[in-house]
Amino acid sequence: MPAYKDYKTGKWEALFYYTDYKNERRKKHRRGFNTKREALEFEREFLAQSQFSIEMTFKSLYSLYHNDMESRIKKTTMETKEYIVNTKILPFFEKMKVKDIKPIHIRKWQTDLLKMEYSKTYLKNIYNQLTAIFNYAIRFHNLDKNPCHTAGSIGKKDADEMQILSLQEFNKMIDCVTDKENKFFYIILFWTGMRKGELLALTYEDVDFKNKTIMINKNFQIVKKERLITDPKTPRGRRVIAVNDVVLNCIKDLWNTSYKPNKTDKIFYLSKDSLKRQLDAACKKARVPRIRVHDLRHSHASYLLSNGVNIVILSRRLGHEKVQTTLNIYCHICPSSEDRLNDVLNG
Repeated sequence: MPAYKDYKTGKWEALFYYTDYKNERRKKHRRGFNTKREALEFEREFLAQSQFSIEMTFKSLYSLYHNDMESRIKKTTMETKEYIVNTKILPFFEKMKVKDIKPIHIRKWQTDLLKMEYSKTYLKNIYNQLTAIFNYAIRFHNLDKNPCHTAGSIGKKDADEMQILSLQEFNKMIDCVTDKENKFFYIILFWTGMRKGELLALTYEDVDFKNKTIMINKNFQIVKKERLITDPKTPRGRRVIAVNDVVLNCIKDLWNTSYKPNKTDKIFYLSKDSLKRQLDAACKKARVPRIRVHDLRHSHASYLLSNGVNIVILSRRLGHEKVQTTLNIYCHICPSSEDRLNDVLNG
């Protein structure tokens, strides 16, 4: 339909009809455009986003995907997804028509990403975001195939990239950490298996010294430079775990050396850069494998499994939604368990 000018205000209006996802005819009216071209462009974009077509641009397809997903996942998860798409995917694909995106274009995009020296886990995450958009179009809008599948994946999932420190290696590393707060942070991660964000959100009132437990009920995130305290990553992420005296003594020390501490205070105020930098330096000085902060969680899981802890108990402790998740990540890091099984079978 044509655009209309409101001669009282001098502004243009877009007025048109469209068919929604229920196949019902609806009217759309939007005012306030400075030019006729802007009004017509709004109509074109709205219709493109309301009805899938292989003639639409990738940007319009992403709008459909975004509108479908934003009410289904956590706000912080959506914002992370938006950041990756807006900074790593749209700059390459946004103006291309969906029908014109071929595996060779995916490969060229991957080549550009590989030049950026991102971690393998991050590369895998970026690739998965693009794959998810095309999978959405296949599932709900009858797109024939996903060009990402032909192009192939890049990066590695977290389980493929993990490094594990033994207890002996961890002790060597921790002796090389000079800053007390960072040292205590690494110690607590190793002995609890908490996620970094969970420990950064932990308050003193979450610690039960009498029963030697910690309640994990929140997560710390930085999204778009904003510091947020959010719900745990999964429903099972809300949990109570048993802890040892090593952990409790670290927390007591921090409480006793804090200025007028309050039970609602966060225990740690550390930056991502500081945690990474000091861990790298300590690993190098101790001459142990270089690990990421998250690998302390993996090291905790490995230590428990190698000492006979049941996989179901470990899964609950780590806050995994499914035991299968725990199995997928850790089944290959405990060959000693296989040896023990062989010993039992062979008498």
